[in-house]
Amino acid sequence: MRLNTNYIDASIEAHKGDILQILEPHLDGIVEAHMDRTIKYVPAHAQRVRDNRAEIKKTIITYTVKLFKNPFDEAWVADAEARAAIEIRIGFDMRTRP
Repeated sequence: MRLNTNYIDASIEAHKGDILQILEPHLDGIVEAHMDRTIKYVPAHAQRVRDNRAEIKKTIITYTVKLFKNPFDEAWVADAEARAAIEIRIGFDMRTRP
């Protein structure tokens, strides 16, 4: 249902590899900038970002790459749940999710 509400269909899925090819070289900088902005603008989570920066970065990059490399199937659902579990363990909420 979520894929349909976000206009993700077979034609979009066919371009995921192309999108990743453009995005992947920039992911490190994108994630670093996101964490810096979270520290600056979300004071309730600033220390969590500082304390968990390496794990947060690794998690975001890993699951973003998987999002573009893998199909939207049950493994994708499991990945989303695993990522959410990491975020919950760290103490994040939607204000810090890239």
